[in-house]
Parts: sequence; structure tokens; C-alpha cells
Amino acid sequence: MPLLEQTALTREQRVFFITFTLLVLIAPFYYQPNLGGEGMMLPYNASTWAAVLLTMSAGLLAMLKRETWVKPRHIGLLMLFPAGLVLGGFLTGIERPSEWLIRLGVIVGGMLFWLSLFQFRLTRRQVDTAAYLVLASITIQGLIGLGQVLPDNPFRSWIPWVSGKVPAGIYQQPNLHASMMATGIALALYQATTPAFIRLRWPFKGLVLMTLLLASANLVTIGSRVGLLGVAIAVGLIVISRIRLLARRKIITLLLISAMIGGVSLGLKSSKTGTIKAITKIERLTANEGVSGDSRPHIYRLAWQTFLQAPLIGHGIGSFQHVFQENRPQYYEKVPNYKLDDKRFSHPHNELLFWMIEGGALALLSIAAAALAVVWQLAQLGWQRGGAMAALLAPIALHTQVELPFYISNIHWIILLILLFICFQSGRRVSQLRLSTPAKNATSITTLICAPLLVAFLTHALLANAGIVQFMRSKGTQPKHLIPALDDFYFRELGGYFWMRTLLYRDLRNNLTEHTDQFIDWGNRYTQQIPDKQVYYDLAIAYFHLGNINDALKTLAHARAIYPDDTRMSKLATDIKSGNFRIGTSGAANLAPLQASQAQ
Repeated sequence: MPLLEQTALTREQRVFFITFTLLVLIAPFYYQPNLGGEGMMLPYNASTWAAVLLTMSAGLLAMLKRETWVKPRHIGLLMLFPAGLVLGGFLTGIERPSEWLIRLGVIVGGMLFWLSLFQFRLTRRQVDTAAYLVLASITIQGLIGLGQVLPDNPFRSWIPWVSGKVPAGIYQQPNLHASMMATGIALALYQATTPAFIRLRWPFKGLVLMTLLLASANLVTIGSRVGLLGVAIAVGLIVISRIRLLARRKIITLLLISAMIGGVSLGLKSSKTGTIKAITKIERLTANEGVSGDSRPHIYRLAWQTFLQAPLIGHGIGSFQHVFQENRPQYYEKVPNYKLDDKRFSHPHNELLFWMIEGGALALLSIAAAALAVVWQLAQLGWQRGGAMAALLAPIALHTQVELPFYISNIHWIILLILLFICFQSGRRVSQLRLSTPAKNATSITTLICAPLLVAFLTHALLANAGIVQFMRSKGTQPKHLIPALDDFYFRELGGYFWMRTLLYRDLRNNLTEHTDQFIDWGNRYTQQIPDKQVYYDLAIAYFHLGNINDALKTLAHARAIYPDDTRMSKLATDIKSGNFRIGTSGAANLAPLQASQAQ
């Protein structure tokens, strides 16, 4: 039963509150040891999507049962977003099937989830209840963030461990945690300025104040530029759009300000360097260091040049890592005094540039259609409501333009969709569902079959993830733990990465060549899609092991053109040229151990 009204719920609405509570209060907090990274490598993404599937399936089945559906305003423009990306994905081909399917699946599945929320036909107060459940989730995340900076963390076995004593929350990344805290502040202020807030009981008002306190403390402790800028924009929009209401409710306004000031004070006591770090990073943007002291302007310029090579339909989904890295040597020639961070980029730190490179102008127009629908909806709501709702979207929307939040944390994608669900409450209408009986039955059966199968897929991904962690803990001595990953659709590529390196190192330790040619064939294919530094390094050693010195040096020369400041590859090339490099007969003494990832 909703917390804000004592009216009877329909069966579908009861199901909604059960699955939605699971989605926002339980699923995001699932944790198991992991290597970090993106997507399913972070366990909470798998558990979150399992809960999303339950909520989405319930909403779609409710729609089919009623034979009518709730149609949000501007749905035509919004659905051009997934339709255009899917069309572009087919036009450019399928270079990496797993990434192609997962990426499009997340977008299409997310939009279906958003549409399914309307089919529960929640009242305005029930929507408020859902918003307070989201606030409760963000409050718990705030507690986790502060718990991570405690001197003796009593919850170390229950929450992710972070280095550097900077709150990273369940996301294992400070900026993601910061943008969610900024979103929490925006949602808390939005709820506090609704007409119904004055009549609520104190537990709900206390939740709003607690969210403001904890989120402010986390933001100051982290010192994230994107988090601080996001919350500044959100608070500014709330104040400007709700200034009259805030002026009338002087006591509540004073309490809101006090909670935020208290959070800032708590954050400054927890970490005196957080805000200083943010200011330092901002100053680096204009520093005269090469061309800029911050790498993002260079990433954006290089990304733009890469987009211009295939401006219409892009290079294809999953192609960014290859085409971006291969264009780095040409950029270094144009900017000789500057080199990008000596690491492999999987994203240009801007969502629009990312889709422009992989999907071209077609993807950009698809995203623009959805953005136009959102702006149109906010404009139709009027400045007071529309401005306040724009504040809800600002922190995460800003984050997508400077990093890759949706690829690390699918929770941010889901929360953004929930906030859009709140924004599109006005203007919805009920329409007849024009499906024949066979089509309706087929859709129901497909939903009932696909949801459990996808949950099973997510569960197997968690097992594969755990197997890779066990393999790393054994320091590569027990490759049997890779079997679940090699049999998993999502982790097959990563499992193959570790397996092939294991075979190569086994040959090197035993002075054999049984699998060396196989590794070279695999490594050349792998680096054509993912220009990984470690694989280039191992390829050079594999060529050297077979006596092919020229190919070893060519491989290193190509890799060093992309990663010119990598000292390991420079030293290896120098040793091979001088004849000082030796693998040895009893082991690979000069080789680096197996590495998990840069996020380990």
C-alpha cells in the first residue's frame, strides 16, 4: 500500500510497489568481489537489470490484460531515439556481436521499462511514493559513501572497498557517486517544494532533510567537479522556479538550508581536500601545459576528427576503441607538445561524441529527437513545474557530457528513466491497444519466457564474474575458474583474454611453442578491435619467442605510436634491439605478471 494515501490499490499497482521496492532498495546494493570496470563486471548492474525485468514484465502484462495502454506525450519523438540507434546498428554492421547486442539491448530495454511504468496507472500521490522510495535509496547510498571513509570501516565485507578514502558508493567510482548525490539533492528539494509536502508526516520530511545532509556531505568530501557543478545547476533551477513557494514556507526553507549547511560542514570535517581538488582540476582546464592541462579538450578534438571520417552512419557500434586509438598518432603530430593520458580510452568522455563516432549523424539526430521531446514537455509544464523538473535531470545529464556514467553504472540510466517518468506524468492519455488475439497471446508468452531467460543470463554473468575473480586470486595458476566466463555471452571476450595469455605464459615458462602461434593469431584479431597495451606487449614477446624479431619490433613500434609514454614497451623495444632481452629456459623472468585491468 502506498505510504501517502490509504486508498485501495489495484493488483497491478501492488505488483508495481513490490517490484519497484526491489529495484531501488535491494537490487542496487548487491555486492560481490569484482575487478571493477564497466557493465556486468560490476555485479550491481546485473542485479539491477533483473529487478528492471520484473517491473517491466509486470507493466507490459498489465497493459495486455486491459487491452488499452497509457500513451505519454511526445512518445513518437522519444521512440525515434531507440529506433534510430537500432537502424544505425544494422547499417554499419556487427563488428563485435556481444557489445552490439548488449548496448542496443540496454537502450531498447530501458525505453520499454520507461513505457511500462505508465501502464501501472499510478495516481499523483502514488508517483510521489515512488519518488520517496528513490530518495530512500539515495540516502542509503549516502550512508555507504560516508562509511567508506571511516578510519575503521565496520562494513568492509558488505560494501565496496575504495582506496584513497574518497566516497565511491556502490558504484566504485567517485564521480558516479557524486552525480547521484547531486540528483538526490535535486529530488529532495523538488519533493520539499511540492504542494503536498506541507501536509506530510515528519518521517517523510525527515527523509528529505536526511538526504540533503548526507548527499551534501558526500559531495564536499569527494570534491567532484561534475558533482558540484551538477548540484549548483539543480539548486539554481529549483530556487528560480520555486522562489515564491520557498519564500512562503520560511520554516521549511530554513530547515532545508540548515540540512545542506550541516552536510557541507560534515564533509569538510571528513575531508579538507575534496573541494580543493575540484578547484585544482578546474584550474587545470586553462593551464598552459602543452595546449591544456586537462586531457578532455584533447579527447574531444580527437573524437571530433574521428567522427568526420564517417559522419553519416558512423564507424559502427563497438568500433570506438579501435578507431580512436588508431587516430592518436596523427593527433600527436599536430600537437607535438602534448600526449593524451597513457592509457586506452573506451569512451571520449562525452556521450554525444561517442554516438557520433559509432552511429554518425543518424545517431545524433535520434538523440536530438528525444532531447527535443523532453525540452518540449518541460516547456509545456510551465516555468514553475518545468524548471523544477529540469533540475531533476540536470546532474546525470551533465555527467553524460564529461564521462561515461551509463556504461559503468546502469543504475544512473534507470534512475534517469524514473525521473523522466515523473516528468511525463502530465499529458498522458489512454489509447486502445490494437492487437489481434494471436498477437496479444504471442506478446504475453514472449514476455513470460524472455524475462526468466534474461534473469538466468544475468545470474550466469555473476557466476562468470566470480570465476574471473577466483582466477585472479590464484594469480593465474588455476585456469579452471575461467570456464564459466568462456561459456558466457558477456564475459567470453574477457575470459578468452585471460585464457590466451595463460597459454602463452605456459609456453614461455616451459620453453615451448605449442600455443604461441595460436596466441599471435588471436592477439592480432583482438588488437584490431581493442588496442590493448598488454596484448601488444605480449604479442611482441610471442614473436620474439618464435625468433621473429622484425615482427616483434613492428608490433612495439605500432603500439608506441599510440602509447608513446609507455616505459615498459620502450624498454622492451630497446632490449630486443640491443640483444639484451632474454626469456630464459626456466621461466619468463622479464615478463610482467597477469594483469586484470586498469580498474583493479
